[in-house]
Amino acid sequence: MNIQPLPISPQLKPYIAEAIYIKRDSDYTGNFKLVPRLYSVFFFTLDYVGTAIQNINNVEDRKVQSCNIYFGGLGYVPLDFELPPKMELILVMPKPHCTALFWKEDANYFANTMYQVSDAGKHLRILNEKVNNAYSLAEKWLHIQQYLEKQVEKCPSNLNYATKAIELMFRKSGSIGMETLANETYTCDRNLRDIFQQHIGFSPKKFASIVKFNALVHQHLTQPLAKTLTELATDFNYYDLSHLNKDFMRFTGINAESFFKQEQGINRLIMK
Repeated sequence: MNIQPLPISPQLKPYIAEAIYIKRDSDYTGNFKLVPRLYSVFFFTLDYVGTAIQNINNVEDRKVQSCNIYFGGLGYVPLDFELPPKMELILVMPKPHCTALFWKEDANYFANTMYQVSDAGKHLRILNEKVNNAYSLAEKWLHIQQYLEKQVEKCPSNLNYATKAIELMFRKSGSIGMETLANETYTCDRNLRDIFQQHIGFSPKKFASIVKFNALVHQHLTQPLAKTLTELATDFNYYDLSHLNKDFMRFTGINAESFFKQEQGINRLIMK
């Protein structure tokens, strides 16, 4: 799989965690379970792509096809993804608190879902045409950035509370009490919950549990021999391995042993 980072403009750097170009040319279909999604995602499928399939919480299969724009919100329900052998796309990951900023609508509408947005308004239709008619990757990325820059020209006044709270959660790997979080963010617990529903899509407590889970998974993937899962469970404030496996079942639909046996390329990308 060819993965190429894309340069992010200064105007977008406060709001975009990462942008990458991905091209897959394989002889086999890739099937895997995703970790909980701490980042929402725009993905622009280009000409050279087969049909990808994702299944959210064993409810329905959604097909991802070429020459379209899709948006997925942050999410914690189990998600299966099937990558086609041939795939080409641009993946843009807004920072966790930026869903509402880009859409001017509360983030809880987008949580745990994926939408095809190619025709969701005139400006997105025009953007999709520009991206798919452009000859070079640089030109495609320029059109995308110009669109996104217009979306962030006006920020809501309470966005700073969400930014601060998320920074603290990441710094503490999700192990922080909600009362402490509210105090450190200089707001009250109720206001923080409302801000998270608006900008994240679900409660700060749920988000913190995802941060903790993903931090543990990331550490085990990057240093698989450093500690056992039982030791990591203790480090990340789980009672024991059984308690950790409950989170694996809740967030991925399989136990820890089965999860770590699968191919992890995409999971490594989305845990940045």
